[in-house]
Amino acid sequence: MSDGANNLQPEQTGSDTENQAGGATGATGASGAGEPGGAEQGGGLPDLPQHFLGETDQDTISNLYKAYQGLRETGAPKPPEKAEAYEFSPAEPLQGFFGDLDQDPLFLQAREAAHKHGLSNDQFQGFVNDTFAKLIDEGQIDPPYNPAAELDSLGQMLGTTSPKDLEKVVLENEVFAQNLAGQLGLQGPAASFLSDLTDLAGGNAFLHSLKSLMSERGLTVAEGGKTASPGALSIEDLKKLDRDDRINPRSKDYDPQLRKQYDEAYRRLYG
Repeated sequence: MSDGANNLQPEQTGSDTENQAGGATGATGASGAGEPGGAEQGGGLPDLPQHFLGETDQDTISNLYKAYQGLRETGAPKPPEKAEAYEFSPAEPLQGFFGDLDQDPLFLQAREAAHKHGLSNDQFQGFVNDTFAKLIDEGQIDPPYNPAAELDSLGQMLGTTSPKDLEKVVLENEVFAQNLAGQLGLQGPAASFLSDLTDLAGGNAFLHSLKSLMSERGLTVAEGGKTASPGALSIEDLKKLDRDDRINPRSKDYDPQLRKQYDEAYRRLYG
């Protein structure tokens, strides 16, 4: 190049190494990246409260992590110390479907499972209410047993509203079911099935109708389950005949055939 061109080059003082170091120092000072907690410039940490800042970036991250863990532990739902400590109140549509919860094996098991999986009391309450409310609404769970409601339903079936009459029907059905089971030779679950019918309105209506039909056709279920033939006398019949002149051989109204039936009934019913 000509001497004129060489004269255009800037004059440098010091070595090349010193000039490079000076340039780097100037860049650092301009960015402020070396200052703790400084504004983020192309990487590094953002502005943070002073109590998070550590001597190194790793210390700062550790402080942030500890704070995050504390927030998680404080805000996370916790189960009670023991499963027995859960408190549950059924929602309004469910009231009446829950009896003594301390004696309900299904509820007790649900409580144990909830505690095992860490459900809080509020979570457990919502879980049980939501689960059973849907099943009840869809009719998949029968209403709780209500004796008064069963009697009312029985009265509608039989066309009577008299509590005394209804109670009499139920008592007669209980005796009838017991004697019928004995006469049929039923035991265990089969006998219990007949007896359990008297707990329900439909069961009582069935037994009452069956007893009436058998009576109309001259069929009697003997006391104590002993076999009775068509037209055989029952205990009630014997009581009515005890003072009837027709079974008295000394009476002018004496009926030998009726007396024979009377004696057979006594032997059959009383041995």
